[in-house]
Amino acid sequence: MRRRLLILLSLFTAGCFLYSCSDPSAMNNSLDIPQEFEITAVFADGCEVQWKSVENAEYYIIRAESEEIIELQTKESALLVEKLDKDIQYEISVCACSELKKSQFSQKLTFITNTNGDGEEEPEMKLLPPENIIAEAVSSSSIKISWNAAEGAETYTLYYGDVRSTSLQPAEGKETHIVIDSLRETVEYVFKVKAVTGKNTSDFSKTVTVKPLSSIPKPPTMLKIEETEASLTAVWNEIENAEDYCVFLGTTESTLEEIGITKEQSFTVYDLPSGTEYFMAVQAVNSAGKSPLSEAHSKKTLYLIPDTPKNLCFTSIKNTFIELAWDEMRGIEKYTVEYGKTKSGMTNTAVCPDASFILSNLDEDSLWYFKVKAENSAGESGWSDIISARTLLSAPESTTINTLKLNNSTNPSSILIRWNAVEKAAAYSVYRSAGEESNFSLVSVCTGTQYMDTEAYDVNEEKTYLYKVETANTGGSGGFSEAAQGTLCKPSLYYDVTGKAMSGYYEFYIDEILLCSEVFIDYSDPLFTLCESVDVGEKIVKFRFKKLIDGEWGSLIEYDPIQFSMGGSVTCKCSSLTNQTKTITYALK
Repeated sequence: MRRRLLILLSLFTAGCFLYSCSDPSAMNNSLDIPQEFEITAVFADGCEVQWKSVENAEYYIIRAESEEIIELQTKESALLVEKLDKDIQYEISVCACSELKKSQFSQKLTFITNTNGDGEEEPEMKLLPPENIIAEAVSSSSIKISWNAAEGAETYTLYYGDVRSTSLQPAEGKETHIVIDSLRETVEYVFKVKAVTGKNTSDFSKTVTVKPLSSIPKPPTMLKIEETEASLTAVWNEIENAEDYCVFLGTTESTLEEIGITKEQSFTVYDLPSGTEYFMAVQAVNSAGKSPLSEAHSKKTLYLIPDTPKNLCFTSIKNTFIELAWDEMRGIEKYTVEYGKTKSGMTNTAVCPDASFILSNLDEDSLWYFKVKAENSAGESGWSDIISARTLLSAPESTTINTLKLNNSTNPSSILIRWNAVEKAAAYSVYRSAGEESNFSLVSVCTGTQYMDTEAYDVNEEKTYLYKVETANTGGSGGFSEAAQGTLCKPSLYYDVTGKAMSGYYEFYIDEILLCSEVFIDYSDPLFTLCESVDVGEKIVKFRFKKLIDGEWGSLIEYDPIQFSMGGSVTCKCSSLTNQTKTITYALK
């Protein structure tokens, strides 16, 4: 009696839950009565029953009747009925149920617990339960269960089902292993085994649980993307065997990058610029691997009224066009540029898809003013600051050096360079090389057409100078002139007889050093070279003279001190013994 009370108490909750379905007259439409209901095994304290599944049935009620009525519930189409009284005759039947429907009970079947065919109780043989039960996932839908053989066992009954379910399905066999197929990949299953000999069964083995192997999930389907001014939320369908979802974002399909992982079926990306189009895709992941990416969907964040464009500037100015640019802005549909030749006359308009603009076919040396604003569907920005630029001139022609000489006025060692004026030239750059034609360096930039080079002022040795001139204006360089060359030499000393009476023999000294003696010079002769190269500095030149007739030397005649400079040749002249002059001639060789 106590055992019956425990059974009834354990079923009390199920009976309360099923109360609403216990009266078939309360249902609108009954389900079909379960067919092929049969008792598949009878035990000392129960039996096994099975039947054919009923369409739309959510669960089944099994009713065992003797002196009391016992009702059990299961979602499967088979049930192990246990803990019944021994040597009692029972009638058992089944009905199908759903939330609002219930079938009639099937035909009742009769059985007696713990009895054989002749009505005599069989001697009970104690079977030990199988040991070392192992469950191993074979595939995403199959699990292999094996165990050690139990002594005296003729067959084995494996019971299995969803760990979340209260009922298990039986599977019989003579081997100590069995493979269960058609399982769901994401469900964890429980397994336990009984040894069977005739009508004797062992207790259950230890219980083991395992899931089928995971397979690579299928790609999700993007359902929608919801947008705000600064965020996008992607929503996709559930993939049954997915453990996580990887979310990808990019401004194009080819630039998608992973930005996050979630276990949910949605993901929000924040802090995005307004009015910007993005592509999103998702990938399902589990322990077996990653699915292909879902199809990428695109969506723009909502627009905000744009800010005023910043950093408007010129990127290129030429003689016929002006190019300008400004900072690129996201969420912009277009830019509008206004321009003109005066600040108050910017009446010309251009629409630009990008943050740059080129105004072409302009006149040389013409002034232009510009400003820009940004626009999108939410509105337009204010105008930027106004900037202006003047187009360049075309580059001038090259020039020609027409003069290269020593200055003979204020600075006798300065070199004077002159060149031809060139139309459009705004500046002339003078380059000099001392002795090497390939070693020119800039010495001056002039706006006129001449330059006085004082480099040679302190030179005491012979030196060659090369010069070339480059023309230029805002349009660029006009190129170089041909190089002009001149050599600055030590001064020479000459003598010139200008009076007929002074034809005769001469003896010359420079700083008391004899240069020549018994030299005959006629007044009709060209300049007589006394010394080809004289050191720079102040020198004293003396000479004495004797005529052809008497052959006697006269007194030494001395010239005023002479300053010898680089490039300056000195010519001493004599028209009489009382009249001596000198001239200095400056020149480059």
